[in-house]
Amino acid sequence: MIIDWLVQPLSLVCLLLLTASIYSLWRGVRGLALVNTFSLVILWGLSTPELSNRWVQRLESTRQNPEKCDTAEVRSVVVLGGGMNPWIPNSYPASRLNRDSAARVNAAAQIGGAETHWFTHGAGANSYTLADDMATLLIAHGIDDEAITRERTSTTTFENANNLIQLLPPTNNTTIHLVTSAMHVSRAASIFSNAGYQVCHVPNVDSRYSVPALPTSLLPYLGGLEKSTLAWREQLARVKQAIQERGGS
Repeated sequence: MIIDWLVQPLSLVCLLLLTASIYSLWRGVRGLALVNTFSLVILWGLSTPELSNRWVQRLESTRQNPEKCDTAEVRSVVVLGGGMNPWIPNSYPASRLNRDSAARVNAAAQIGGAETHWFTHGAGANSYTLADDMATLLIAHGIDDEAITRERTSTTTFENANNLIQLLPPTNNTTIHLVTSAMHVSRAASIFSNAGYQVCHVPNVDSRYSVPALPTSLLPYLGGLEKSTLAWREQLARVKQAIQERGGS
């Protein structure tokens, strides 16, 4: 296990930073040693499964569905795009969508019935869009093309909600079943609620949390750094949303 960890690029970087800090202290270059040590602590800490999974768990567990969602009829399913790579040549939609988007489509395809309508959201590039590629996968799951509306211009969650208003006006407490990643769902549900919708979210979609196992969870891994990066971006987005809401109040 340790040998496997030692040969990872991230592990080598951390060890090099540690070596540089020790050498700088030995040579009396305290300022450089401080910078190296600070960089090492941040990189090492954010790359450990112990810290990254705790952070992810906290972000993914901040919203619970209202009780009425247990019995709410699934009439409108809103699927938010999670990312894609539109530059893959001669590719099928499943290969262009990233893990997050594919997980959202799979979750959306499992709910609803004959009276359900699906809304796929997301712009793109290179003549491909998230909305179209997710709709194609929904059809592959057996959903009728006529039951899907593609919203191809939005690039943010705010735009997702504002554009849905044009397609599905939030009258008489319109209820939507929101499909997005577990880490994103609390912020997304808040934005759609502010737009006038009653929001029921599909839980545990593309959850990034896994139970950390000591003592190896205290070592830095690329997977831990990836989770911390996603958590950091979501945390910043929530801070931005809070500032915008305060400014608008």
